[in-house]
Amino acid sequence: HRRAELAEAIADLNFAVAQDPEFAEAWIYLAAAHSVSPYYVRSLRPIDTNAATRMALEQARRLAPDHPLGLAVEGQMLTESRDLIGAMDRLTRAAELSTLDPTPVMWLGYFQLRSGYIDQAIETLEQAMRMDPLVGINHGQLAVAYLSAGQRARAEAEAALALDRGWAPAQYLVAMDLLGIGERERGIAALVRFLEPRWPAALESEAWAPFKDALDNPERVEAYWQTRPQPYSLEGSIALGRIDLLLEHIDASDHEDLNNQDFWFWLRSAWLPSTKALREDPRFFSAVAELGLVELWEDRGYPNGCEPVDGPEGRHLDCSGFLR
Repeated sequence: HRRAELAEAIADLNFAVAQDPEFAEAWIYLAAAHSVSPYYVRSLRPIDTNAATRMALEQARRLAPDHPLGLAVEGQMLTESRDLIGAMDRLTRAAELSTLDPTPVMWLGYFQLRSGYIDQAIETLEQAMRMDPLVGINHGQLAVAYLSAGQRARAEAEAALALDRGWAPAQYLVAMDLLGIGERERGIAALVRFLEPRWPAALESEAWAPFKDALDNPERVEAYWQTRPQPYSLEGSIALGRIDLLLEHIDASDHEDLNNQDFWFWLRSAWLPSTKALREDPRFFSAVAELGLVELWEDRGYPNGCEPVDGPEGRHLDCSGFLR
């Protein structure tokens, strides 16, 4: 659960399987650690870890084919390979079997959240949080689901708990969304809470002063945007009121390239109150079709309140009934 210590966890698990190649849970947790590493270690890409994940997963399947976390890792890998129907089935089965470890349950909830199934995501993520309320990411993913459902007070409370337990992205998204809907004072305050643990000077720090400058000076946003490392800064476009920049990035990306996993950094925020323009744009629909999401929607149903429509610029979602 301590994502900052993944390198140490991988080293320890490699040592464990070297000592006992029949140690099923060591192989399972080694596969899980490799699979999430690219999303916490910026120098890594999925292509760098997929082989190690698959090798550990093969051993895990041999020793414990129905282990919930092993099934969940399979689901994550199916997501990355764009088989979202298979991913949902595998993650659902993993969550059903998991009675002690909340990770498979949380991963299912996060999958539902990214897919726009917000009501289901809330139910699943509440279950994960109840299973282990001390883990920050369980509160954090639930916060984003609440925010997507328009339950802002509950979202802010869960994001604060997540931040207190060492998982900051939910607090960041709360801030981006507030700024995106024009709640500048509250948005700045939320952003400062996100920044202070790592950057005590907050928006006056060297790292974040350029963002503050772009926020204060809309004419400088495009110059600022060109300097930002992608994909980690994509959601900053929400706060800056420039969803068009995010859409340009999405439109220019090759989503059929399995090493392109940028969607982890924008699909989670596609259902926020501030991002209606994102999810209803034809470029969004085209991108999620390449990611396998439209195939999932056609098979399992579109997000509640959304339906596909054809317009002059192409097929897109009409989510006029989405927000409560």
